[in-house]
Amino acid sequence: MSASLLPLAVLALLLVVHGDGIRWWWAALSDGSVHAAVVVAAAGGVVADVHRRGGLPRVPARPHVVGVVLIAVAGLGQWVGRPLQVGVVDAAWVWLTLAGVVGVWGPRALRQSAAPLLLGALVLPRMGHLEALVGVPLRLATAHHVATLLGSLGLDAVDQGAVLMVEGRATAIDLPCSGVRSLWTGLAFVVGAAWLDGRRFGPRLAGVAVVVGSWLVVANALRVAVLVVVDRSGWPGADVVAAVIHEPLGVMGFATACAVGWGLLRLVRPSRPGPSTSRSPRRSRLGARAPWVGLLTLGALVLAFPRAVPEPSDPSMAPPTGLTAVVPPSVELQRVADQHGRLSMSRFDPGQLVGPAADLSGEVVVVWGTSVRAQHRPDICLRASGATVDVVVPGVVGDRDVRTAVVDTVDGPARVLWWFQSTDSSTGSHAKRLLEGLWSPEPRVLVSVLIRDADGVPDLADPAVDALVDRLADHAADLLSDSEPVLARLEAP
Repeated sequence: MSASLLPLAVLALLLVVHGDGIRWWWAALSDGSVHAAVVVAAAGGVVADVHRRGGLPRVPARPHVVGVVLIAVAGLGQWVGRPLQVGVVDAAWVWLTLAGVVGVWGPRALRQSAAPLLLGALVLPRMGHLEALVGVPLRLATAHHVATLLGSLGLDAVDQGAVLMVEGRATAIDLPCSGVRSLWTGLAFVVGAAWLDGRRFGPRLAGVAVVVGSWLVVANALRVAVLVVVDRSGWPGADVVAAVIHEPLGVMGFATACAVGWGLLRLVRPSRPGPSTSRSPRRSRLGARAPWVGLLTLGALVLAFPRAVPEPSDPSMAPPTGLTAVVPPSVELQRVADQHGRLSMSRFDPGQLVGPAADLSGEVVVVWGTSVRAQHRPDICLRASGATVDVVVPGVVGDRDVRTAVVDTVDGPARVLWWFQSTDSSTGSHAKRLLEGLWSPEPRVLVSVLIRDADGVPDLADPAVDALVDRLADHAADLLSDSEPVLARLEAP
């Protein structure tokens, strides 16, 4: 194969090897989000930059070792991680491959392409990933520091996870209030502004990004504090005022952060135009073609020995003993199956359970899984079904930490409570479940129960609720007792 065709063959092979990641990128850019705008802006900037430099540089006959290593690492990473089928990871290998393609011209080309590569990296984590990885810790930190601030002002304020208890009333700091979207947009602003203004990418620009990010976090915490104070003031129409100023306060904080960032860019040195990365084509010799041949061979081996993707197994499992099984919706079954989890839904009527819980009725959902994406907060499903869910607050049943809320359903008012259980711990905090799941593949069970009694909404201190929770916790412990036998038992008809 001639030297001129080798790079084209490698590029074509890379498109095939990273097909899963490229499809993820396409889905991310076609969902109508701001991600597409960022990539379009980056692509436009690249075209303008190429035109300013007098066109594309020639492909080097001998690629730089930096580019070869990046492309090779991305190919091997894609091969190793393929059975996991994690879209954002597949897309990250595509991004690393893109950086490697730029790197075949050497480190200087990578520095010159830092802005579009960074903007591309911002597209990798969709908001759902960012809200889980960054938004959850931000919510916890915001609740803690706002409670401290309000306490210093003389208010009775404590934080319980991502819930603020102020003067006996609960305020949940939900994902939109975490500030992660402002952080994402602010970082995109810093990178784009530095690129357009011709500033050098380096430690000083990183310092500007840290200042802008810190400003946004503090501004968001102050916004939450102001909204809580206004809402709890007792003034006539205070709730209306809080709703009206909610978004303007956020815009004000973001605008001031961008203004500060733009001013600090004056302290960043202008970038110096480097020499052209174009090279005269070398004579086609075996030594010059060896890196291209090596990449071509590696890609061929990855395609020749593909890693098998495990097929989703039957996600249904038996409900707790004594409860009536309910067929889950096919959408929920498919979602759990995609994450290799197990799901059961059941119900119970008054008198169906024996003992203290005999007067209760309701529905139970149990989800077994190792992936954080197999389990989510039950109140989200309840709201999606049309139910009205009050503020979710922490609670304790016996010695078990739970989350609970009063729910208004078509069948009347009820109480929902849930917890996430592992072999040695239990928590009602979805945030804690997410953080623990990032570091440990240990299986966990989500238990969610919607309960009613003769009076409508039972109290958490009711012995009947305690008895029901103990019964369901024993069922969850049985599921977690041993992974292999449990899986075999769950898959049995």
